[in-house]
Amino acid sequence: MFATLTTLIDRLETKAAKNTNVIFWGSPVPAFGDLENSKVATLGLNPSNREFVDEAGKELTGISRRFHTLSSLR
Repeated sequence: MFATLTTLIDRLETKAAKNTNVIFWGSPVPAFGDLENSKVATLGLNPSNREFVDEAGKELTGISRRFHTLSSLR
């Protein structure tokens, strides 16, 4: 799983990703919960940008952060 996450994070820094609407400093969210015991899977295009930023567009930090970002993983 670590190798998969590393690959996904590395892809965020490619030129192709930077030419899209990808939040380049946001972390991929490949899964939630306990994969060993899961029985149902859903698929979505991407989390909302509001999962990563506040109303002013500033990156969430501390207890306000729901998902990691590149800056929080470094």
